Amino acid sequence: MKLASALAIATAMTIASTTPVAAQDGIPGPEQDSYIWLEEARSDKALDWVRAENERTMELLAGDPRYDAVKAEALAIYDSEDRIPYVTIRPDGLYNFWQDKQNPRGLVRRTTLESYRSDNPQWETVLDVDALAEAEGREWVYKGSTCLPPEDRLCMIALSDGGEDATVLREFDMATKSFVEGGFVLDEKSQGGIEWIDADTLLVGRDFGEGTLTESQYPRTARIWKRGTPIEQAEEIWRGEEADVWSGAALLRDHTGEVHGTYAFRAVSFHETEYFWQHDGEWLRLELPLKASPYGLIDGQLLFSTDVDWEVGDQTFPADALVSVDLEQFKTDPNGAPKTLVWAPQDKQTKQGAANTAESLYVSLLDNVRGRVLKFDHVDGEWVSSEIELPDNSTLDVAAASEGSDEIMYSVTDFLTPSRLYYSDGSGAPEVIKTSPSYFDAEGMEVEQYEATSADGTKIPYFLVKPEGMVMDGSNPTLLTGYGGFQVPRLPSYLGSIGKIWLERGGAYILGNMRGGGEFGPGWHQSA
Repeated sequence: MKLASALAIATAMTIASTTPVAAQDGIPGPEQDSYIWLEEARSDKALDWVRAENERTMELLAGDPRYDAVKAEALAIYDSEDRIPYVTIRPDGLYNFWQDKQNPRGLVRRTTLESYRSDNPQWETVLDVDALAEAEGREWVYKGSTCLPPEDRLCMIALSDGGEDATVLREFDMATKSFVEGGFVLDEKSQGGIEWIDADTLLVGRDFGEGTLTESQYPRTARIWKRGTPIEQAEEIWRGEEADVWSGAALLRDHTGEVHGTYAFRAVSFHETEYFWQHDGEWLRLELPLKASPYGLIDGQLLFSTDVDWEVGDQTFPADALVSVDLEQFKTDPNGAPKTLVWAPQDKQTKQGAANTAESLYVSLLDNVRGRVLKFDHVDGEWVSSEIELPDNSTLDVAAASEGSDEIMYSVTDFLTPSRLYYSDGSGAPEVIKTSPSYFDAEGMEVEQYEATSADGTKIPYFLVKPEGMVMDGSNPTLLTGYGGFQVPRLPSYLGSIGKIWLERGGAYILGNMRGGGEFGPGWHQSA
């Protein structure tokens, strides 16, 4: 199809024109990279190059006679305002960050559960990022907030100038909907972040000047900052090594907001981390595998996740397992406290993420690249699990959970069915409270799952979405996509614009689940 061909040609031309000049040994280095100036995001030279490349690409795309129709169809979907406004559950309401044509930088807004259930929720604007950017003459991009539990009234708002990774942090009061006069402010742009210790104290990991960043330019120290004192006087409590990817400290806090201790970490590589616990005034190295980490705190049990087999005495916890230890025993003897298996994956299973309410732990997992959600409780000294009643053959995830109650929301999606949002207050089965609109005609479409055989015999699964009855003779226009990196899975989700501009025109769509991703757990990633 001409549209796909134009995209491929434009991409190839761009790649060819930006390939760095190689060093003599075949490995490109900065001194040989004649395009290093493209990293100057706002230089006239870089922006002129971008404009020129955009023009070349548009000439190719706009030359296709279907371009205007396809563009209009896609924009109608992307600009739609009837998409699900996903929320976080806080004590003072349901919060949402919303962007549309009128608010391209976005609104932080809130509503009640009763209003949210309606077809036309009434939203209260808490922070208008567009108005803030205009008033201050900055290109602010909202990067989220970190709030003091359990009330979540005081928050540190992260703002990026122009979308950079580095942010500034400012104290904000959610009740007054305003920045706190004389409050905490970190105006120097930096990677890193903060945690609230209490209303007048922050745990800060940022760029504090010479010697406080790793070779990767991420923070390597953590400091305690008291309200009303200069940040330069903040007490350093942890320092990693310059060779670390990044390093810092964090709090172990339960659902009531109580802090049970402080741990520190050293990311010695991208996927390997050392953990330490502040014990009797000293930092004690935890006897965890380098590919294991803390996973949560529920029912007085501290959980850990491991990406490799973990041997503890005569016990071996398999890779991708969840392991627990009694919190009070851990605080007394961090390395010697007995450990218990909470969950271990079966064949073709892997956990995806977790969230907890006031009473339970919820873990979303993949079972042959299809979603399930399990609820875990620690009852009478044992772990008890049950499966949440949600649609089969879908991608499932915990969309929001309240640490102050048993309220929880789940997102449900697949290739052909618009996304749905389910809600439960913990007293019964989840019910649908929001549904995305249909953007394409899925009647007569079908989804099939196959496996391709790799050169080493490994079976690589993939999904095929196509019109029913399509003759698969190799001549069908096909859009094949995949990823295979960073232990991130590619999962079935509503195709929306692809369904409208590709499937409705007779094309086939394939999603491949290559090694390197996270479809079958850490082993699937590491085998790449």
